[in-house]
Amino acid sequence: MSAGKSSGPDWEARYAGEEAPFGETPIDYLRMALARSDAPKSGRALFLADGDGRNGSWASTQGFQVTGVDISRVGTGRATIRDMKADIPARRIIGDIREWRPREGERFDLITLFYLQGPPELRFAAFPWLGEVLSPGGWLAIEGFAKTGDAPVGMGPGRDDLRWSLAETLPHLAGLDVVEALEGDIRLADGPRHDGMAHVMRILARKA
Repeated sequence: MSAGKSSGPDWEARYAGEEAPFGETPIDYLRMALARSDAPKSGRALFLADGDGRNGSWASTQGFQVTGVDISRVGTGRATIRDMKADIPARRIIGDIREWRPREGERFDLITLFYLQGPPELRFAAFPWLGEVLSPGGWLAIEGFAKTGDAPVGMGPGRDDLRWSLAETLPHLAGLDVVEALEGDIRLADGPRHDGMAHVMRILARKA
């Protein structure tokens, strides 16, 4: 959920100054995606921009071997503490997704990218290699604030260039089968920072 350096909020300050700004439970879309009968139920999972770890930690309790990557040292520290308290063996990495890469030959059955805020060069930084590191049959799940055009912005970044859209994102998924792709208004209930109506984009895609 954290943005990369030089863009978006000051995540170090936010995680240091607020207790669970996005709540203690995973986002609803992660639960919904994995509840599908055709979704993976176990395997290796990569959580990009995993913030304080609530999504990756939960997936670990569901049977996934989790690697969580985030640029925030404070957020990653909180994620590690969360894992230790729950006796979860997740791997936590402090890294900027514009620079970080999986280890050679590493493959994942699930990759998530939730609420990454920032300019296109940040939001799409990992897309050139996502398909390569997905295992055959692996799934990619994305959720983030969507562009609003002339409508009131509401929750999320105040500028459309920091938001997602299907028109911009789908061309980056060449080679993957898109299972779900939508933009619309939903009510978020993800802690004090994400509580209320929001305009979001959701995508589920899988590798054949």
